[in-house]
Amino acid sequence: MTRMMCVNPQLNELDNTISEMLKEGAQVDLTANQLTLATAKQTLTYKLADLMN
Repeated sequence: MTRMMCVNPQLNELDNTISEMLKEGAQVDLTANQLTLATAKQTLTYKLADLMN
């Protein structure tokens, strides 16, 4: 897979982390407004935020 590097090093690190988690077969859980990716080593949780005021 070809990926473009981001100017922000923190986003590059997050991109690499997510990619590695998916390669390791991360468990993916999607509930109402939350997405969770989990492996034996780490867990990432994303929450839907309403950007409309």
